[in-house]
Amino acid sequence: MATNNVINLGRYSFSAYLNTTASAVTGDGTLYSVICDTAEFNEGSCYNVMTGIYTAPIDGNYCFIFNCFLSSIGAQTTGQILFQRKPNTDQLFAAYLNPSTVASAGYMGLNSNILIHLSATDTMEFLVALTGSTKTVDVLGSAAAQYTRCSGFLVL
Repeated sequence: MATNNVINLGRYSFSAYLNTTASAVTGDGTLYSVICDTAEFNEGSCYNVMTGIYTAPIDGNYCFIFNCFLSSIGAQTTGQILFQRKPNTDQLFAAYLNPSTVASAGYMGLNSNILIHLSATDTMEFLVALTGSTKTVDVLGSAAAQYTRCSGFLVL
């Protein structure tokens, strides 16, 4: 019985990365939906590389991981928020960081993970917002370095 459970868990997992940089997408408070457009694997085809949205195939507990690398951060930027969202409920889960200590470097990475219960057809998406400046911040993408990536899997 345990063997079947292990096999079934792997049926609903994915890992994807952003292939090219999305330029000037936030900095002014704009909530930007990060679309990791290249799947390394997508068991069960639950993650959509065109929309960046994961759709739960069955009821269960899911783990999601989101790593986002940002550049062109202005010195006036006062806050960064990395979100994972259930769009059909508008429920947001956030990690917040004040980037004043790294603003002089102009770039930084944010990481977030969550364990959450989803019902079948619930969705999850990955977002980032920066505030206090102008819309100049980039979300870095690269096939070679895979700076920005998301992944998830059914835990049960």
